[in-house]
Amino acid sequence: MPGGWACFKVAAEHPERVTKLALIGTWARHLPAVEKEQYKILERIKNGHFDKFKQEYLDYVSTNLDSNKDEFIKLVEEGMQFVDEQVFINHLESYLDDFNSEKFLNKIKCPTLVIAAKNDPIFSVEEHEHITKSIQDAKIAIIDDAGHHIMFEQPQALSALFRYWLMYF
Repeated sequence: MPGGWACFKVAAEHPERVTKLALIGTWARHLPAVEKEQYKILERIKNGHFDKFKQEYLDYVSTNLDSNKDEFIKLVEEGMQFVDEQVFINHLESYLDDFNSEKFLNKIKCPTLVIAAKNDPIFSVEEHEHITKSIQDAKIAIIDDAGHHIMFEQPQALSALFRYWLMYF
């Protein structure tokens, strides 16, 4: 999800609108391997395999879940019922056509927390470290036992981290 991209842009271009910034499971650089996979997904969906992609996505994103796996899959399945194929295509195309966010990072001046999942199969801890080093005074937190969907995999850890950060930074 290109949420990080929007956050980078708004925080850099409209600093008066952002007092604190938390970035979770995102990226800023041109990552050829990620983009290659995204283009493959886009092509498959355009060729009529959207339903198959949705099932594969469920299998993929739930690999790091243990006790709440069934609950997570049910939640995602319910949400995916409302995902329109063309909207998803537009979503992918919008950030594949213009994603490089590095140009925004050094312009971000608000307190920033970068949160990485130790086992994220999409965006590495190293990418999150790069983002942290590129934003003035940014802090990084790495959550163990979580993959790409930290908020579902480790909700208590994420909540505690947010509370601490909001109170003390």
